[in-house]
Amino acid sequence: MKKIMTMFAALLLLGFTAVFAESNKADTVVDIEAQGQQGGTITAYLAANTADPAPQGACYDHDMSSSQFTCLAAVLAQTGLDKTLSEAGPYTLFAPTDEAFKTLASSMTSDDFTALLNNKTELTKILSYHVLPEQRTLSDLFAGVTDNAVTAATVEKSNLTLNFAGADENMTNTTISFANSDAKVLDGQMLVDNGVIIPIDHVLMPSAM
Repeated sequence: MKKIMTMFAALLLLGFTAVFAESNKADTVVDIEAQGQQGGTITAYLAANTADPAPQGACYDHDMSSSQFTCLAAVLAQTGLDKTLSEAGPYTLFAPTDEAFKTLASSMTSDDFTALLNNKTELTKILSYHVLPEQRTLSDLFAGVTDNAVTAATVEKSNLTLNFAGADENMTNTTISFANSDAKVLDGQMLVDNGVIIPIDHVLMPSAM
């Protein structure tokens, strides 16, 4: 009886492990053909997807507990890039969620994080690295893939390399990550009037930084 119970417990644990692994896997799988579409600009979309009420000042005043774009909207406004992203464009924005900023904050001291968010020059450089001066959906990017990767020039003037792993012939169920970064693309890209917004789970850093 004891042996049977031990085997049952082991199978139960194995089942939980498999479910947990599948859940984690699902978090990084992206359907690159699926996309939402709505009117308005990139800036307007981000503003509509912020915490309510929005925090005063930069995102260090925000608890960063959601998957919204409260922090991103705040720091774009600090640098003036929100005005750029409200222009005709088109642009592609790799948009770090609030969780992405939370991850960045956890990798730094509180003082260093605050200093970064108050350094307009560095902040502008980092945020510009998230913007392509053209509209390229995930499907567009996939069309340019060579050896599972594609490189695109950013507004910051550095190149950004995306790795597409596990894409099938229908361009679905793929994990998209960034070279030299832990960042991954999240599902739910959104087409707007002046470009496309692609959510990501980390803040990207230019190689010079």
